[in-house]
Amino acid sequence: MFKKSILIIALIFVITLVPVKAGNDLPTNLDHMTKGGKVISSAGTYSSGGSKPSAEFYNFLSGLGDLLKKNDNLVIDIRGHSDDQGTAKINKKISFRRAEIIKNFLIKRFGIVEDRIIARGYSDNMPVTNNDTAKGRMRNRRVEIVLTDNRNPVGEITFIRNNVFTKSPEAFDFKRAEILESLFNLYKLNTKSRSGANIKLSDKSKLNIGPDSLMVIYEMVEKGLTEVEPWKYKKVKLLTGFLRTKLDNLRKGLNIDTPQCSINSRAKVMLVDISKKKQSSISVFDGDSDVNSQNKTIKVKAGFGTFVKEGNTPAEPEPLPEAPGLTSPLKNTKFINKNPGDREVSITFKWGSGEESDHIQISEDEDFTKIVVDEKVSGNTIATSLGNGNYFWRVAGINKNGIEGFTSVSNFIVRIKKPGIPLNISPAAKDTPLDAHGSTTVVTKNSIIIKGKSIPGANILISGESVNIDQNGEFSKKIFIGPGWNIIKVTAIHSDYRSRDQWISVCYFRKWKN
Repeated sequence: MFKKSILIIALIFVITLVPVKAGNDLPTNLDHMTKGGKVISSAGTYSSGGSKPSAEFYNFLSGLGDLLKKNDNLVIDIRGHSDDQGTAKINKKISFRRAEIIKNFLIKRFGIVEDRIIARGYSDNMPVTNNDTAKGRMRNRRVEIVLTDNRNPVGEITFIRNNVFTKSPEAFDFKRAEILESLFNLYKLNTKSRSGANIKLSDKSKLNIGPDSLMVIYEMVEKGLTEVEPWKYKKVKLLTGFLRTKLDNLRKGLNIDTPQCSINSRAKVMLVDISKKKQSSISVFDGDSDVNSQNKTIKVKAGFGTFVKEGNTPAEPEPLPEAPGLTSPLKNTKFINKNPGDREVSITFKWGSGEESDHIQISEDEDFTKIVVDEKVSGNTIATSLGNGNYFWRVAGINKNGIEGFTSVSNFIVRIKKPGIPLNISPAAKDTPLDAHGSTTVVTKNSIIIKGKSIPGANILISGESVNIDQNGEFSKKIFIGPGWNIIKVTAIHSDYRSRDQWISVCYFRKWKN
């Protein structure tokens, strides 16, 4: 039995790590393959310039399809490669087409969800041998299929504003997102209008996702590849909307794909915005980023931005718009509700900007991780209503090319005065502990009965302990006290957030027996 186990383990190791031939002996039962397993088609699978694999290779793909159907947590990365006989443009197309044909076969034949399959072409950039001979070129014409799974989170959701949804690769529909929900390879995140989310990646870097955004999150599985191209370790695809980065690990950076371009960022803070006119705008605030589209790459340095229209090359970098001047509210301005029943205060924000539009964000914290308002407006003013809290706000100008600039930041305070709640108590109670001392009740027993009345539906707490209240709002509770002065706190709380505190001072003197 022991020898048999050793033989099985050795067989799995060989099949998983060693390239598999593309002939008739290609395995069709792949149940042994796990995360990190790789299959490489051998010489002869692809003809020169061809994108369809040999008939024998389809037998292997059928086994792969069965494996994916049995294991919903598995996803695959299909990487197409070519020899160096064609132009760079042709080889890129052929290599991608080789991966795409396999992807389409698995989707149509086995019903595998598209999000579980990554297809890409590497042209002739990653040969396994030289292209000097026909035999070498035959080996370089190949596909590599890497299996991974969703057991290791890529990140987690740390903040949600309004309507945010996630979708796993194996799911057929989106579900409402949750705070601290883990995100895995190929998960999608969707924010609706006036909504947003924050994501913390596995290396503690942060992403802020704006309204009306759709994003796919990836993570590479091969350590060898990340050592050569570190920025490919973390990757997101932004299909619509707005994304701001705050990277803690500049060495690895971040790769962001949009429908218009690919961005290899080494900036700690940058943002990407996709307009309804199918244009990607990129702003870089430190470090630098490479922006590629239509086989043209430009470097965008700190303090500059660029834009890429659908089907065009990136525009030449231009300086970011300057920070607007903030007019109102000024720093530390305090707003208080006029009517006791109001739960929010209407505030008008004003600033000076010479750009065509502006981006205003209002947050509950100085780092803008808890954004409550995120709007793009034309004009230099906006009004909104906010509840009790300490707030920070910032505004950035957006120029005619859709590039967002530097921000100006300030803060303000909102205080909501809430109406009181009726609370009548016996023995006599006061609104402060100090006042209560002026009307101390003296007792000779170690207990006292506290009676009172509030409004029906109120929650009554005596010294932090909940007390039953009847349908008329009346309550009664026997409280045990210690020798000397005792300060007892009585609190009435209503579901409409009204509350009232009162204090009773009781002095207990023991009777001494002669």
